[in-house]
Amino acid sequence: MKSQKVDAPTPSAETLQLAQADEEELDAELLAIFIEEAKEVLEAVGSNLANLREQPHNSEVLTNIRRSLPHAQGFGPHGRS
Repeated sequence: MKSQKVDAPTPSAETLQLAQADEEELDAELLAIFIEEAKEVLEAVGSNLANLREQPHNSEVLTNIRRSLPHAQGFGPHGRS
C-alpha cells in the first residue's frame, strides 16, 4: 500500500506572528488572556456570591463558586523560572 502525502494546513497570520514573537511579546499576550479570563471568573463568582447571600442553603450555588476558584488558579504561568 502506497502512503499518501498529506499537506499541512497553511498557518494563519496570527500563528505566524506568534511563532516569530519573542518571549516578551508572548508574555504580554498571555497576560492579556489571563486578565480577560480572570475578569470573567471574578464576575461569575461575584454573581454566585450574591445568589448565595440570598439562598445560603443552596448547594448548587456553592458548588459553582468552588468550581470557579481552582479554574482561576490554573490561569497562572506554569513551568516558568
